[in-house]
Amino acid sequence: MRNAVKKSKRILASAKLRMFLPSLIAAAVLLIIGQIVANGFLSIRNISSILMSSSILGLMSVAQNTVIIAGDNGIDLSIGAIASMTAVICPIMPMETGLGVVVGCIAGMLLGGCFGLINGIGIKVIHIPALIMTLILADVISGFTMLVTRGQPPAHLSAALKSLCNVMVQPIRYMTLIGFGITIIAELVLLKSRFGCKLRLVGDNPSAARICGLNETRLGIAAYVISGMVAGLVGLLLVSYNGEYLG
Repeated sequence: MRNAVKKSKRILASAKLRMFLPSLIAAAVLLIIGQIVANGFLSIRNISSILMSSSILGLMSVAQNTVIIAGDNGIDLSIGAIASMTAVICPIMPMETGLGVVVGCIAGMLLGGCFGLINGIGIKVIHIPALIMTLILADVISGFTMLVTRGQPPAHLSAALKSLCNVMVQPIRYMTLIGFGITIIAELVLLKSRFGCKLRLVGDNPSAARICGLNETRLGIAAYVISGMVAGLVGLLLVSYNGEYLG
């Protein structure tokens, strides 16, 4: 019996490896082609920059993935507008210290979560199609951003916020660590936690979820709130990323 369990685990691990193998091969081929086309593409600095941008894209994927897993044709077209909003509104706050950056990130996540809540209520309670609701809210968020900032970007970026791009251990920077860390935590939550199992059941089989007594509406709203919060955090990370190159 024990040998059978070990064998099934090996088969599962082998299947997972085969699933990721094409992506790994494609990434390696692209790196080689990049070095051939542009000398220095595989330099430590460029790899560090690629990892930073990948961590930001990974977080946006986490936001989108959460609402897709929740089912009901879920999609969130407002995450770009939410990230842009927090990128220009939250740096107005004093963030000259590490604590200030943490407070600013929390404020950005709360602000994004509020708009995610509006999305969730509109989609799950009022039953507006997700494509329409999130697209409309994206325009509302853009207008709200213009109203608050009067179309002017933040005049000053704090050194503490820009320090998120500092090198931790080459080629890993603090932003890369934050992005990949949150992505791994999100993956574990969606796969291993009770909330993640409920969310996946609602997305895979809503009828079975209702029979099990799960609140489909509440879980769907929670998915959009999480999406908005992650997008709100991404906005501040984008500010730090751009600050690295703007000086």
